[in-house]
Amino acid sequence: YCQKAFSLNTENDYFIKTNNETYFFSDKTIYYKKSNTKDSVKIPLKFENKDLSRVFMIENSFFFSDAKNNKIVKIENGMISKISAPSVLLNPKSVFFWHQTTGQSFVIHQDNIYMIHKEKGRLSTKFLLHYSNIGKEGIASILYDNESQKLFFGTGYKNLLARKTNSATRTVLLQVVNGIDAADGFRIMNSSV
Repeated sequence: YCQKAFSLNTENDYFIKTNNETYFFSDKTIYYKKSNTKDSVKIPLKFENKDLSRVFMIENSFFFSDAKNNKIVKIENGMISKISAPSVLLNPKSVFFWHQTTGQSFVIHQDNIYMIHKEKGRLSTKFLLHYSNIGKEGIASILYDNESQKLFFGTGYKNLLARKTNSATRTVLLQVVNGIDAADGFRIMNSSV
Protein backbone atom coordinates (compact mmCIF):
# COMPACT_ATOMS: atom_id res chain seq x y z
CA TYR A 1 0.00 0.00 0.00
CA CYS A 2 1.58 3.28 -1.10
CA GLN A 3 0.12 6.64 -0.24
CA LYS A 4 0.18 9.62 -2.53
CA ALA A 5 2.86 11.94 -1.20
CA PHE A 6 1.61 15.35 -0.21
CA SER A 7 4.96 16.90 0.59
CA LEU A 8 6.70 16.49 -2.76
CA ASN A 9 6.35 18.52 -5.91
CA THR A 10 4.78 16.35 -8.60
CA GLU A 11 1.65 14.29 -8.94
CA ASN A 12 3.75 11.14 -9.42
CA ASP A 13 5.37 11.20 -5.98
CA TYR A 14 4.60 8.54 -3.36
CA PHE A 15 5.78 7.64 0.11
CA ILE A 16 5.84 4.68 2.46
CA LYS A 17 6.04 5.39 6.18
CA THR A 18 7.23 2.82 8.70
CA ASN A 19 7.50 3.20 12.49
CA ASN A 20 10.71 5.23 12.37
CA GLU A 21 11.34 6.15 8.75
CA THR A 22 9.78 7.35 5.53
CA TYR A 23 10.68 6.40 1.97
CA PHE A 24 9.79 8.91 -0.75
CA PHE A 25 9.55 7.86 -4.41
CA SER A 26 10.04 10.73 -6.81
CA ASP A 27 11.28 11.03 -10.39
CA LYS A 28 13.11 7.66 -10.57
CA THR A 29 14.67 8.23 -7.15
CA ILE A 30 14.11 6.92 -3.63
CA TYR A 31 14.76 9.20 -0.68
CA TYR A 32 15.04 8.00 2.91
CA LYS A 33 14.18 10.12 5.91
CA LYS A 34 14.57 9.01 9.53
CA SER A 35 11.81 10.21 11.87
CA ASN A 36 12.61 13.37 13.82
CA THR A 37 15.18 14.52 11.26
CA LYS A 38 14.90 17.26 8.67
CA ASP A 39 17.10 15.95 5.89
CA SER A 40 16.49 13.05 3.55
CA VAL A 41 19.14 10.84 1.98
CA LYS A 42 19.08 9.62 -1.63
CA ILE A 43 19.09 5.82 -1.87
CA PRO A 44 21.47 4.65 -4.65
CA LEU A 45 19.04 2.31 -6.42
CA LYS A 46 17.62 2.43 -9.93
CA PHE A 47 13.90 2.62 -9.35
CA GLU A 48 10.89 3.90 -11.24
CA ASN A 49 7.40 4.45 -9.88
CA LYS A 50 6.12 1.56 -12.02
CA ASP A 51 8.34 -0.65 -9.82
CA LEU A 52 6.07 0.11 -6.84
CA SER A 53 3.96 -2.86 -7.97
CA ARG A 54 6.91 -5.11 -7.00
CA VAL A 55 7.33 -3.65 -3.51
CA PHE A 56 6.30 -5.23 -0.22
CA MET A 57 7.10 -4.79 3.45
CA ILE A 58 7.65 -7.17 6.32
CA GLU A 59 8.00 -5.66 9.77
CA ASN A 60 9.90 -2.42 9.10
CA SER A 61 11.87 -3.75 6.15
CA PHE A 62 11.07 -2.55 2.66
CA PHE A 63 11.66 -5.10 -0.15
CA PHE A 64 11.81 -4.64 -3.90
CA SER A 65 11.63 -7.63 -6.23
CA ASP A 66 13.98 -6.69 -9.05
CA ALA A 67 12.98 -9.39 -11.54
CA LYS A 68 15.11 -7.85 -14.32
CA ASN A 69 18.28 -8.43 -12.31
CA ASN A 70 17.02 -11.56 -10.51
CA LYS A 71 17.45 -10.21 -6.98
CA ILE A 72 15.51 -9.01 -3.97
CA VAL A 73 16.67 -5.68 -2.64
CA LYS A 74 16.08 -5.00 1.04
CA ILE A 75 16.12 -1.45 2.36
CA GLU A 76 16.15 -1.03 6.11
CA ASN A 77 17.29 2.04 8.03
CA GLY A 78 18.26 3.58 4.70
CA MET A 79 20.76 0.78 3.97
CA ILE A 80 20.54 -1.46 0.88
CA SER A 81 21.31 -5.15 0.86
CA LYS A 82 20.61 -7.97 -1.58
CA ILE A 83 19.08 -11.12 -0.13
CA SER A 84 18.21 -14.56 -1.37
CA ALA A 85 14.58 -15.46 -1.85
CA PRO A 86 12.33 -18.18 -3.26
CA SER A 87 12.06 -18.06 -7.06
CA VAL A 88 8.35 -17.12 -6.95
CA LEU A 89 9.39 -13.73 -5.53
CA LEU A 90 11.70 -13.13 -8.48
CA ASN A 91 9.35 -14.15 -11.27
CA PRO A 92 8.36 -11.15 -13.42
CA LYS A 93 4.79 -12.50 -13.66
CA SER A 94 4.30 -12.59 -9.89
CA VAL A 95 1.91 -10.05 -8.38
CA PHE A 96 2.51 -8.60 -4.92
CA PHE A 97 0.03 -7.49 -2.27
CA TRP A 98 0.91 -6.07 1.12
CA HIS A 99 -0.95 -4.19 3.78
CA GLN A 100 0.99 -2.10 6.21
CA THR A 101 -1.63 -2.16 8.98
CA THR A 102 -1.77 -5.97 9.18
CA GLY A 103 1.90 -6.47 8.38
CA GLN A 104 0.99 -9.16 5.87
CA SER A 105 2.57 -9.60 2.44
CA PHE A 106 1.46 -11.96 -0.33
CA VAL A 107 2.58 -13.00 -3.77
CA ILE A 108 0.36 -14.53 -6.44
CA HIS A 109 1.87 -16.58 -9.24
CA GLN A 110 -0.04 -18.77 -11.70
CA ASP A 111 -3.19 -18.58 -9.54
CA ASN A 112 -1.26 -19.80 -6.47
CA ILE A 113 -1.33 -17.54 -3.42
CA TYR A 114 1.61 -17.49 -1.02
CA MET A 115 2.17 -15.56 2.19
CA ILE A 116 5.63 -14.00 2.44
CA HIS A 117 7.54 -14.38 5.73
CA LYS A 118 10.91 -13.34 7.05
CA GLU A 119 12.65 -16.08 9.03
CA LYS A 120 16.15 -15.67 10.43
CA GLY A 121 16.82 -12.76 8.08
CA ARG A 122 15.70 -14.69 4.98
CA LEU A 123 12.51 -14.48 2.98
CA SER A 124 10.33 -17.54 2.63
CA THR A 125 6.86 -18.25 1.31
CA LYS A 126 3.99 -20.37 2.57
CA PHE A 127 1.54 -21.76 0.03
CA LEU A 128 -2.02 -20.90 1.05
CA LEU A 129 -4.23 -21.96 -1.85
CA HIS A 130 -4.83 -22.20 -5.58
CA TYR A 131 -7.55 -19.82 -6.79
CA SER A 132 -8.32 -20.30 -10.48
CA ASN A 133 -8.65 -17.07 -12.44
CA ILE A 134 -7.90 -14.86 -9.46
CA GLY A 135 -6.74 -12.21 -11.91
CA LYS A 136 -10.34 -11.77 -13.08
CA GLU A 137 -11.68 -11.00 -9.58
CA GLY A 138 -10.41 -7.41 -9.39
CA ILE A 139 -8.59 -8.07 -6.12
CA ALA A 140 -7.41 -4.88 -4.41
CA SER A 141 -6.36 -6.24 -1.01
CA ILE A 142 -5.75 -9.52 0.83
CA LEU A 143 -5.97 -10.46 4.50
CA TYR A 144 -5.22 -13.88 6.02
CA ASP A 145 -6.87 -14.93 9.28
CA ASN A 146 -4.70 -17.67 10.74
CA GLU A 147 -7.31 -18.80 13.29
CA SER A 148 -10.07 -19.49 10.75
CA GLN A 149 -7.56 -20.27 7.98
CA LYS A 150 -9.44 -17.97 5.62
CA LEU A 151 -8.15 -15.56 3.07
CA PHE A 152 -10.24 -12.44 2.60
CA PHE A 153 -10.05 -10.56 -0.68
CA GLY A 154 -11.23 -6.99 -1.02
CA THR A 155 -12.34 -6.16 -4.53
CA GLY A 156 -12.83 -2.95 -6.42
CA TYR A 157 -16.52 -3.82 -6.67
CA LYS A 158 -17.50 -3.21 -3.02
CA ASN A 159 -17.46 -6.95 -2.33
CA LEU A 160 -15.53 -9.08 0.08
CA LEU A 161 -14.61 -12.59 -1.02
CA ALA A 162 -13.24 -15.28 1.30
CA ARG A 163 -11.73 -18.71 0.76
CA LYS A 164 -10.83 -21.40 3.25
CA THR A 165 -7.27 -22.62 2.93
CA ASN A 166 -7.52 -25.85 4.93
CA SER A 167 -9.92 -27.80 2.74
CA ALA A 168 -8.20 -30.36 0.56
CA THR A 169 -11.33 -31.24 -1.41
CA ARG A 170 -13.18 -27.97 -1.74
CA THR A 171 -12.52 -24.30 -1.39
CA VAL A 172 -15.41 -22.26 -0.06
CA LEU A 173 -16.09 -18.99 -1.84
CA LEU A 174 -18.08 -16.43 0.10
CA GLN A 175 -19.45 -13.55 -1.88
CA VAL A 176 -21.02 -11.07 0.44
CA VAL A 177 -24.64 -10.39 -0.41
CA ASN A 178 -26.55 -8.20 2.03
CA GLY A 179 -23.87 -8.86 4.63
CA ILE A 180 -24.68 -12.56 5.26
CA ASP A 181 -23.26 -15.80 3.96
CA ALA A 182 -25.62 -18.63 4.91
CA ALA A 183 -23.25 -21.41 3.85
CA ASP A 184 -20.74 -20.53 6.55
CA GLY A 185 -23.13 -18.93 9.04
CA PHE A 186 -20.86 -15.98 9.21
CA ARG A 187 -21.64 -12.29 8.96
CA ILE A 188 -19.66 -9.74 6.98
CA MET A 189 -20.75 -6.29 6.03
CA ASN A 190 -20.83 -5.23 2.40
CA SER A 191 -19.23 -1.86 1.76
CA SER A 192 -21.60 0.96 0.96
CA VAL A 193 -18.89 3.38 -0.16
